[in-house]
Amino acid sequence: MICDKCSHLFRGLGGQPLGWRTEHYSSYAELNHSANTGCGVCAIFERVLLEYYAHALCLTTDEAKIYHQDYDEAESWENCSETDASSSSDAMSLSNITEAEPTSFFIELLFCDIDPTFASQHAYHQNGLQGINYVRCRLRDHYTPDEVYPFLDISSLSGSPTLSQWNIVGKKVSPDPDLRLAQHWIDDCRKNHGSCAQLSDPPLPTRVLDLTALDDTLDLRLMVSSGKTGQYATLSHCWGTTYPIVLTLDTLEQFQKRIVFSELQPTFRDAVTVARSLKLRFLWIDSLCIIQKSSKDWEEQCARMAQIYKNAIVTLAGPAAAGCNTGFLHSRPAICQVTEVSDGAKPDNITLSHYGFNEDCEVLLPEHNSPLAKRGWVLQERLLSCRILYFGSSLMYLECFQNVRFENCHVPITWNYQKTDMVTKSRIERLQTDSDRFQYWRHILETYSPMLLTKPTDRLPALSGLASEIKKATNAEYLAGVWREDLIRGLAWCIPSYAWEESSPVVPSQDYIAPSWSWAAAKHRFTLGSFANCISAVGDIDIAKSQVSLAGLDRFGQVQDGFIEVQGRTKSVVLRNLPDRCVPGRRMFCVQSEDDQSDVLARYSPDCAYPADQADLEVMLLYLGHYLTKNEKIRYAALGIKATGGGQDEYRRIGLAYTELDEGYEFPKMFESLSRRKLRIV
Repeated sequence: MICDKCSHLFRGLGGQPLGWRTEHYSSYAELNHSANTGCGVCAIFERVLLEYYAHALCLTTDEAKIYHQDYDEAESWENCSETDASSSSDAMSLSNITEAEPTSFFIELLFCDIDPTFASQHAYHQNGLQGINYVRCRLRDHYTPDEVYPFLDISSLSGSPTLSQWNIVGKKVSPDPDLRLAQHWIDDCRKNHGSCAQLSDPPLPTRVLDLTALDDTLDLRLMVSSGKTGQYATLSHCWGTTYPIVLTLDTLEQFQKRIVFSELQPTFRDAVTVARSLKLRFLWIDSLCIIQKSSKDWEEQCARMAQIYKNAIVTLAGPAAAGCNTGFLHSRPAICQVTEVSDGAKPDNITLSHYGFNEDCEVLLPEHNSPLAKRGWVLQERLLSCRILYFGSSLMYLECFQNVRFENCHVPITWNYQKTDMVTKSRIERLQTDSDRFQYWRHILETYSPMLLTKPTDRLPALSGLASEIKKATNAEYLAGVWREDLIRGLAWCIPSYAWEESSPVVPSQDYIAPSWSWAAAKHRFTLGSFANCISAVGDIDIAKSQVSLAGLDRFGQVQDGFIEVQGRTKSVVLRNLPDRCVPGRRMFCVQSEDDQSDVLARYSPDCAYPADQADLEVMLLYLGHYLTKNEKIRYAALGIKATGGGQDEYRRIGLAYTELDEGYEFPKMFESLSRRKLRIV
């Protein structure tokens, strides 16, 4: 049974505009009454709200119910000027209610963006490119804790009018991942996505796991490919705190004979199971296919990483698996409640499902805060792979270069990556210009910056595959994470003030990582800020010479040392330690006008931490030039440098001075009358 309100609600879903919202009941009491008198839809709405508020306010569900009853009563007092304030002794306090607010219960539609190529081939383009896949519940017009709202899946049956006419694209999900659906996604991508085209019979990596069952068991073996070709999957995973079974020189011969399936870690067993289900004979897992504790083999395979992931039919990933012992083929959380609603044609064409409380109010997005997403090595595995099949905490989804397929959605969608701080998945060779490719590299760095690495010396190797793709497309000179042809932009990184309040993404190390001018030398999270998106840059320095010495075989891997020699203008300035204009309670170093001490010309971000009460600092600045951002704002930047004492005119980078807005026009005038000099920065 459903009430008249809910019946009208669902009959009116079709053709609603983006952001559509409607009032459902005027108070919690009315919603509760409808649920108690038999409306299944109102019952699930009420349950979701109570669970959400209980979580957000640290209450039991019974206390959350009392909270809303008291809120309704407070609203009634305000409207009717009643003075009887009696309530039960266990009622929740209303001291946090500062003013009367509307108590109406609202329903909002949440939309996803249907892949336009897919939509043009089907009926969805007739109703626009937005599909309805969630409803969001809002009790009261303006207030919920943390401004986050609970939501429910809304799904339709395949072939029903609600799917084709109303664009209700949500789909019911089974308790276990649907591997036949995954196979369909992969086949469809390979057949129909021109942007995902790859070799049909690619060369195999140096070593792969041959999944052909041995002696009617689940056991497998390691195979040396010796130039063979074939289709294979790769695995993107977290090692975790326990050391998995690995390939070493001692186990190489035994692994080529047999690897006992039951002795593999759960994550590896799951990967083997999925690859076999997808009818793939070969699987590549780093710890089982690269000889561990062999620096020579590691460097050789690291240099091939781009091709290993690019040529794989699919990369398998379990975002929530924090280690090899976790696995990812788990049954998903049970559905708390399912309510079937008639669309007027059939009795069960719309289904509302609640999978438990989820703090992330953004839906149909990757698990971007998962253990896997935080690992530095995983970024290039994601960006290089043609397809990544994720086995998430509650959903299976496939990301390719054209779109994303979710298990709970009938149609492929396009992601808004800006909501996730994730770099867009793009084929580097298909970007139009070298400028676009360098900008893409800077976006990669923004995503990579906070990611975790166990070994500090992996800061450059973890991006070597992506760097090799940029090199192949541009033929630019790679200098320890920075491209010489894009050097003016590449030098304009800084450590934001908030980074000093976070733990470092890399373990502190005394090992040499990179020259001081490279972002890879940063000991904390770095950012290029608006310099990452600048559409042009006019440098004030001339690059006379650049050199980087490699530490191994990988041209894009670890380095021993490096320098750049430039002709530029320098000036010593005194940095004032002032209160931050944007963040109360935080301090900032500033370059001030020599004529007007109240005029701040530029901010200064040091590469190392200083105490809050640090006195003013004297720093030499090397003027870099000016940058035009996408919104046509001009910004200026200068490197903070310090003499090393190792040679005449030899310096190292110690920070970045930069202007925030167009207000910084006076900053470059400090350098106009100065002569150029030659410097070496190491």
